[in-house]
Amino acid sequence: MRLLLRLYQALASMYLAVALLLALAAVLAWATFVESAYGTEAVHFAIYDSWWFALILALLGVNVLCAALIRLPWRRHQTGFLITHAGILVLLAGCIYSAQSGIDAQMPVFEGNTTHLAYEDTRHFQLTVYPDRSPDGAVSVIDIPFAAGPFNWEMYKRLPWFPWGLGRRDRGVICNQDNIRLEVLDYHCQFQTQQAAPLRLQVAVSESAGGSLGEPEPVELAIERPAGPHADPAMNLGARKVARSGVRFTFWIAEDHAETEAFQVAGPEGKLGRMGQIVLYLRGQVFRFLVDEWAPGQRLPLGATGYEAEFVQFNPQLLGAVLMIHPPRQAPRRMILLAEVPEFNQQVVDHGVYGSYWFDASSPLGEGIDRREESLHNLNQPRVDVIQGADGQLRYRFWQSPEFTPGETLPIGRRTDLTLDAPPRAMRFYAESFEPHQRPGVRFEPQPFDPKAPRPLTGPLVLARLTVDGNTEQFWLEAQQSSAMKTPVTRAQRRAVTGKDRRVQITLLPDSVDVGFHVYLDRFQRTLDPGSSMASSYSSLVDFVTVKTDPTTGEERIDQVIEDGVLITLNQPITRKDPATGRSFRIYQEAFRGPWKPGDPFYDEQLGGRLLPGEDMPRGEMFLSWLTVNYDPGRGLKYFGSLMIVAGIATMFYMRAYFFAPRARRAGPEREAA
Repeated sequence: MRLLLRLYQALASMYLAVALLLALAAVLAWATFVESAYGTEAVHFAIYDSWWFALILALLGVNVLCAALIRLPWRRHQTGFLITHAGILVLLAGCIYSAQSGIDAQMPVFEGNTTHLAYEDTRHFQLTVYPDRSPDGAVSVIDIPFAAGPFNWEMYKRLPWFPWGLGRRDRGVICNQDNIRLEVLDYHCQFQTQQAAPLRLQVAVSESAGGSLGEPEPVELAIERPAGPHADPAMNLGARKVARSGVRFTFWIAEDHAETEAFQVAGPEGKLGRMGQIVLYLRGQVFRFLVDEWAPGQRLPLGATGYEAEFVQFNPQLLGAVLMIHPPRQAPRRMILLAEVPEFNQQVVDHGVYGSYWFDASSPLGEGIDRREESLHNLNQPRVDVIQGADGQLRYRFWQSPEFTPGETLPIGRRTDLTLDAPPRAMRFYAESFEPHQRPGVRFEPQPFDPKAPRPLTGPLVLARLTVDGNTEQFWLEAQQSSAMKTPVTRAQRRAVTGKDRRVQITLLPDSVDVGFHVYLDRFQRTLDPGSSMASSYSSLVDFVTVKTDPTTGEERIDQVIEDGVLITLNQPITRKDPATGRSFRIYQEAFRGPWKPGDPFYDEQLGGRLLPGEDMPRGEMFLSWLTVNYDPGRGLKYFGSLMIVAGIATMFYMRAYFFAPRARRAGPEREAA
């Protein structure tokens, strides 16, 4: 009891109050400089949202409460003191309430578009589990909160440990349940995509059988990076080159370990037949089908996996086959296999189904194909396929119709000898230099921190490792950006890992808030400084509407205009209430991006030449407006607590000056007057 009493007295002491107030003042002053140097997100990460800042506020609240309670029973002259301390407690309660339940989010909206979602700075991983063999085929979703911090993770090595090391970052294993394990290894929020260096080979071929090798010939295989901010090619990106000897070289990047293994084992066996042989790989199993025996529309099972493959079409000019892969209880996926340009095969990546098409050059169907030596489709010439595996290592396989040599590793600098037929010749090649691609044709270059950099239109990158039932894949995953939530998720923004009788797809999404009303951006307006391209002021002209969703297309269309022509401009926010929850939101004009003109990806994606309501011709430019949506439920408590503090201080000064002055001093003037 004595120990508890001493602790109680210590918590109520004036010395603790002075120390906490000085510490709080120092932290707030320090936070001002941090925000000036690193931005608002950084100061919240390092200070305002940290556990140690919350601890200071909690200790201050306990000190104030104990200082008031220890003076029980209270006297009349303590009225001002009690009002002041009660005001501090109310103010702290309002701050805690706002921190726990408040909303400070951004609402990006393109001209001519409608939204009802505001997005916070936080994100979460979404794991979607697709079972293959469950009786009901129910899909389950796992949401995993993810706090990354405001910087590229490599920057923390150069920053001081305090306070940055005390901020919350979700690193390492952040999910481990039901044989699903998710690890986060690295994070880039400010980066640039650079063209990856080409794969450089040295190739030497003898002039004749038994002859010596000629001078080495350099062969460069460069995968061109896709153009445009939302480029998401439906087919794999690859590169090819024909050496002077006529040998063809191809190069592409494997999506995962399944494609790496398929590259090595999914070769043909036996006779290829007149129309060739299709080889499919799924979950460690290889399935071979003769196209001659596969009728269009016929669905063949892929073993006991529950998957089926349907032959759709054969193209003799391109030597290509179109298939439909039917997963259990899910929509079919299209697969396109090209015999002579395998680097452009369209695989069913999300389900881990990979295929290859092998065609006999002696088949009569190949007569229409260009067989000149310089042709990329010369069937008579041998072909060396090179792939970057999921582990970053190179592998190769050799195709010399109708013979197939399985894949092997290709270390940098190791000589590889092959024998070329018709006529017999010797060939030696090796990889001279190679830089692993982090995405086909692309490598990511982290950039120095710049708090004044404009808000990016692409999401940050996360290096993740996902394990499902013992199968592990490691990949760079791009977060979906809040301004592009209505666009389809690209392959860079989703990955899938196949486990035992199930498939897990992962995406990284921003946390969203439904504000309860729909905002339609009719027009964005800006005024430029004279003689410059800098905006001196800008505003958004919006309508508040109700919408209906088209049941066939899923598109939202304006049903009724509730209020039109509302102007939101700098330093003039508006207030709107959510009719369902009663929450009152203040909407500010924060920033903008654009303009984009016809031909720009963003313009074509959002407007695409369509007419907006009340307009006779498509707009010549388009903007993206960023609005800030703020909900502060503790604002009333904070204002009331501040007024109580002012009233308490005034009461203390007033009552000490008159009512509770020492009796002798108060009676002195009366005696002198008498």
